[in-house]
Amino acid sequence: MQRQAALVTGASGGLGLAIATLLAERSIDLVLVSRTEKKLAALARDLSKRFGITAHVMPADLSKPSAAQDIFRACRKKGLRIDMLINNAGAGIAGEHLAMDEDSIDAMIRLNVNALTALCMLFGREMKARKSGMILNIASLVSQLPMPFFTAYGATKAYVVSYSRALRSELRSFGVSVTCVLPGFIDTGFEKSAGLKSPSYSRMAKSLGMSADAVARACVRAMFRRKALSVAGFMNRIAYFLIKFIPKQFLSNMAYRAMKRYF
Repeated sequence: MQRQAALVTGASGGLGLAIATLLAERSIDLVLVSRTEKKLAALARDLSKRFGITAHVMPADLSKPSAAQDIFRACRKKGLRIDMLINNAGAGIAGEHLAMDEDSIDAMIRLNVNALTALCMLFGREMKARKSGMILNIASLVSQLPMPFFTAYGATKAYVVSYSRALRSELRSFGVSVTCVLPGFIDTGFEKSAGLKSPSYSRMAKSLGMSADAVARACVRAMFRRKALSVAGFMNRIAYFLIKFIPKQFLSNMAYRAMKRYF
């Protein structure tokens, strides 16, 4: 019997690495996608040796327009059937929106929105045709409110939530589940990659943040339970509940006052 296979984007570190490891523990073969080929190759060797699975390496920059199609074609060429698609790769840029570089924002949107959408469409069609499969899209708690200084990033994650819910409705009668997970702060050094240099912000994020392993367990659990949407972490679930009852513009203004000291 053929083992199930999962494609994990952003697999070379942080949450993607933690999710890939949990899936390997379940004896699921992997297709590992990230920009860093050396890290992916080392990870593939490690997971294959530890868990006896097959791990394929597919280095790609998903912010490039044709990257999703290239990955899909490579999987078909290798004869790989993807049973689980984990769209974890994403980028965040923080700061005053109008002071940002347009090309950087465009690359972030291509990664967070365009690549995720294309991968869902390409692999989703195959899942629909065989009437089985699972898609896991990683959004963010920031998707639930207009967040100043994360203006475009939060908007991309709001897209992921809305897109995932609608796609789930289209695919549910074909045996394909779409799950969207909303983490809060994750202790992966996101603030550095996002361009945040404030030590006080780093301390705040670290104090509120969950470990990548804890968030990965929440993600994998939600996917296998075929949940529509899951918020990772008890405190984040409380915040998600409370946000529903506060006017969005009021929340955004409050967030601006709270965040401006870090910028």
